Amino acid sequence: MWRMVGLSGRRVDLDQTVVSQDKVPAPPGFLSLVPFDRDKHRGLGVKAGARAELSRRSNALYVTSSEFFQAARHYPLAFTRAGSGTLVPVIVTSFLEGENRFVDERGAWLPGCYVPAYVRRYPFCTVPVQREGHEPDYLFCVDESALEENDRPLFDEQGEASEEWRQLEALVRDMEVARRHTQRVLISCSLVACPALGQSTALSEPDTTPVRVVPPVAEPERLVRPLTRRHRIVSVRYPQAQEGVDRFRASIPELVDFANEETQLEDIVFVDEELRLADPQIGTPLMLFLTGNLAPLPFTSEEKIWLGTYLWGGGLLYAEDVRARRILGSDVAQSGTPFDVRVKALLADSRVLGEQAQLWQRITHEHPIYHTFFEFLAGPPLSNTSGRTRGANRVTELEILQLRGRTVAIFSDLNISYGWASLDASGRRRALQFGTNLLIFALAEHRAGPTR
Repeated sequence: MWRMVGLSGRRVDLDQTVVSQDKVPAPPGFLSLVPFDRDKHRGLGVKAGARAELSRRSNALYVTSSEFFQAARHYPLAFTRAGSGTLVPVIVTSFLEGENRFVDERGAWLPGCYVPAYVRRYPFCTVPVQREGHEPDYLFCVDESALEENDRPLFDEQGEASEEWRQLEALVRDMEVARRHTQRVLISCSLVACPALGQSTALSEPDTTPVRVVPPVAEPERLVRPLTRRHRIVSVRYPQAQEGVDRFRASIPELVDFANEETQLEDIVFVDEELRLADPQIGTPLMLFLTGNLAPLPFTSEEKIWLGTYLWGGGLLYAEDVRARRILGSDVAQSGTPFDVRVKALLADSRVLGEQAQLWQRITHEHPIYHTFFEFLAGPPLSNTSGRTRGANRVTELEILQLRGRTVAIFSDLNISYGWASLDASGRRRALQFGTNLLIFALAEHRAGPTR
């Protein structure tokens, strides 16, 4: 469930709310975005011509799936990527930046043209915010440059809301619901139907990067792996791994059940299995799941060769240190835990990835894995199962290894999978939601095909 904060002019305590970026991010066309405050903005109304000016300077405008039918009757409909890499559906109004061919010189839309909700809701929008331990809220914001004192204030001196305000509030609410629905539509298309969206990510409000529209060009033929109806997630077995210490057998079955129930991707069946690397029955799973704590990773030469072939061939490894408590007396943020060191040494073996395995990097909070289905605006979920809090000298971010632009391995030091396995784990639902994002991300990477 999600909710909005700051609606109906309620004051927002920003001391209790962490905005997802250092400053309130402004969507394209918004000039001075701030949280809306009924007291601060009392007596102000929408400036005459503000929406016309936004329309005149926009060569592309964001739309939601509920608008596709009407919008496509008048404008080209395109899919572009915002600065963070997220997929954004837009209508194209001109090939020249700062120009709109569907409005007159005053910014009024030509007769009969559909006016997108993005323009009609201006100067208001929602911005995602995250409070520690909570699901995302949505902060109600306004472009102050579009407000002025006039005879049509949104709130009068007594604090009473005008009819214009009530209509704008309802429109902003509806657009946020439509945005989230659009996100799910695009994810379903990317996984099932449309190779062009094969690496699509969660839809978010477009960022401040100007949209540049160029004529389409023919895409070179590339290998696209067909999407099957059954996908296997294999928990890696290895000698000396102890149940409840190095691995939790219930993690993947519990995650698979949750993901199938929540995503409603009815044509996809996740099949969890527990196998040794190079087992004749292993096939080519969607994802390998490797956990550990203190046990060594004594993989044979044959298993290492198989692992390297699997990763280069389009596979994905999710490795996680499942220790219950942090290692005291060591700077794990710099030196890594024993399991961290062993995993990275394994991948750096010449029979696996060799020197290519040195390219690990921290995952930013804008990465698709945090937004593919459920929103994680503040990064990975943390709970008392990880034994950590955010702060200095704590490993609180995931690491990723990419080869030629494709993700082959993700490393977690946060014991997230314990939350999948344990019915009484603190923060279990958020842990399962993150695991669902992980599976959907793995599906998108699978759709992209082998590393070339």
